[in-house]
Amino acid sequence: MTRAVAVSPSLRGTADQLGRLVDRLRSSGFDPYIVPTGRSVQESVTKAGIPHVSIQANPGFGAAVTSGLNEVGEWDWVLVINDDIELEEGALLPHVEALPDAMSKTLIFLDPVEPKRIPGMGSTLGQVSLISAPVARLRRVFGSGRTKHSGDRFRPFSIVMISRGLWDGIGGLDEDMPYTFEDADFARRAELAGADLRFPATEGIRHPASSTSKRHVDKVVPVAAWSAASYMTRWYTPPGVARALCAGALATRALFVPITPADRRSHLVGIRRGISALLTNRKPDLPDFDSV
Repeated sequence: MTRAVAVSPSLRGTADQLGRLVDRLRSSGFDPYIVPTGRSVQESVTKAGIPHVSIQANPGFGAAVTSGLNEVGEWDWVLVINDDIELEEGALLPHVEALPDAMSKTLIFLDPVEPKRIPGMGSTLGQVSLISAPVARLRRVFGSGRTKHSGDRFRPFSIVMISRGLWDGIGGLDEDMPYTFEDADFARRAELAGADLRFPATEGIRHPASSTSKRHVDKVVPVAAWSAASYMTRWYTPPGVARALCAGALATRALFVPITPADRRSHLVGIRRGISALLTNRKPDLPDFDSV
């Protein structure tokens, strides 16, 4: 019998929110597990009796997912899902009922957004610097002149199903990219491995905009920039060059701080910390487990 598990790292989810998510996942045939990455979530899910895996750390998205999978026993399919995804009753059941063999190399993207290109070096630096957002708006207004490709596309890993064969075959999520670009990296490796990348219609799934990065911008910005440099190192350029380019992109980012929704002072602190981490080659940390 196929066993489909769901793993959801959570930094700030409430008991009501996580309990509702677990119920919806069960209604679609998953064995769900929350992976608390903050002390308050750990205490909430323990008190509410919500199934969870205790790791007592905030190691980043990929490491949290891997830690969860290491504790849930044997599995055939994993649904990686953000704690802020909203599901209707049984929304995922059609996808579960149509799953191919677990040892196939299959990746099913379920986030309700249009597929986008896997980032190149320019778009990676654009995301770090925040230039990518205005450039994208200009392209929508004037037309990008780009041809749509059937390959090299992905959707964010806010909700994605991965076969055991693919996970084991390409080595899971890269923990050197703790916050951002780990999904693009996985999708790129999956495509190179000849995986079946699927983009089905997504009914009954909502993904509200996340506010985590705004609340912890002083910690998140350095880690996101580090992840970008790790991604560029894997695919494009030597590590020293990647870190220097990302440090320059962060310096450019400072120009956009006045028009971003995050706290300006915290944002500038995050930029300074990020540049320092990149130039000294010292991996920055996400918010501490006991502090959130």
